[in-house]
Amino acid sequence: SSRWVGAPSPNSVQVVFSDCKIGPGEDIEEWTMCRLVVSTAQDYSSPILGPEVAARTHQSLRLNVTGLTPNTRYYFVLRVGGTTRTSEALAQGTFRTLPQVGQAASFDFAFGSCLASYTNVSTISMNSIALRDPLMFIMVGDLHYANITKEDAYLYRAQYTLVNNRLYVGDVFGQRYSPYIYDDHDWCGPGSHGTSPGHLAAEQVYRERVPSLPLPDKAGSWQTWTVGRVQFIMLDCRAFRDFHRKPDDASKSMLGWDQKVWFKD
Repeated sequence: SSRWVGAPSPNSVQVVFSDCKIGPGEDIEEWTMCRLVVSTAQDYSSPILGPEVAARTHQSLRLNVTGLTPNTRYYFVLRVGGTTRTSEALAQGTFRTLPQVGQAASFDFAFGSCLASYTNVSTISMNSIALRDPLMFIMVGDLHYANITKEDAYLYRAQYTLVNNRLYVGDVFGQRYSPYIYDDHDWCGPGSHGTSPGHLAAEQVYRERVPSLPLPDKAGSWQTWTVGRVQFIMLDCRAFRDFHRKPDDASKSMLGWDQKVWFKD
């Protein structure tokens, strides 16, 4: 399993564990009840427990905890059935909650894109980010370069698993809030748009595998959150994007009507 921390907030956290495994080749038994254990102590004493969620073999496990204190370091671990998996590194992680909304606060964040698997640049960059230990890491596209052009959720899930299982990615995504939005290579290939082949599977698996704040009911993955007095707005520039060869007129859009209305409001 790999863990991904997201849904940045002063008072809550969401962690997604992919593939529902608790060790090499060892699946969590179907329908086992799991929950997130969160504490300000590294030994998980005096924990805050999230609600139980039934595991499904080979599927992702989305766990939430609320009632946290703003601007505080927490440690988390996965509890499977009645067993807290403290002996397994990939079942554990850490994060800092956001400062209280509206209050002045000092913080740093990192952002990046183009996480290529065929060079050592990604390894060096992500290791540097992990060592800097920012409050957040924002992944702004091209998590992978699979350029999938089929409506096949399996292909997208395989890419998420491949990326998340890289140690240097887990050291970033599993240790702080890490919001993510796709671009073209991790959507449906170079120059892809809202109706490109694969777009339905891409969005389905994004909602399965990526921890996020509440998303629009229909489609799209735009989000916003506030850190102290700074608002972050993460736009979705692929799900409603018009084909680039469409004539340039007032109806052509990168964001779509609903997202533009939301953004302007």
